[in-house]
Amino acid sequence: MDLLKTAIQPLTPPPPDGVSRGCMHSVYPFTAVARDPLGYGVYCRFNWGDGQMSDWTDPAPGGSPHTQAHAWDKPGRYEVRVQAKNTRGVQSAWSPALVVKIEEQTAVDRVPVEERG
Repeated sequence: MDLLKTAIQPLTPPPPDGVSRGCMHSVYPFTAVARDPLGYGVYCRFNWGDGQMSDWTDPAPGGSPHTQAHAWDKPGRYEVRVQAKNTRGVQSAWSPALVVKIEEQTAVDRVPVEERG
C-alpha cells in the first residue's frame, strides 16, 4: 500500500495564469495552482517554451499559488506550461499550454511617458 501511495502522481495542473501578449526583455509573472490527490505538498516548475525551464518552487499545500517570472529575448509565440511534483518526488504530466506572443518594442513604447504628447 505504501508503494502505491508513492507512485500516485499529482494532478495535471491547468494552464498557468499570466499575460498572453508582451514585449521582449520585459519580465512577466505567471502563476500556477497544483494539487496532489493524497494531500502531499506540491512544488511547481515552468517551461517557458524557449528552451528554458524554471527551478522548482518551494513546496506548498495543494491549491496554493506558485509564481515565477520570465522574460523572452526574441519575438515569437511561446507555449508556457507547468508541471507539479509532490513532496515524495512524483511528477505530474505537463499542463496544457498558455500561449504567449512576444513582440519587439515599438518606438512609442521606448519613449518615456512624460515625453509623449
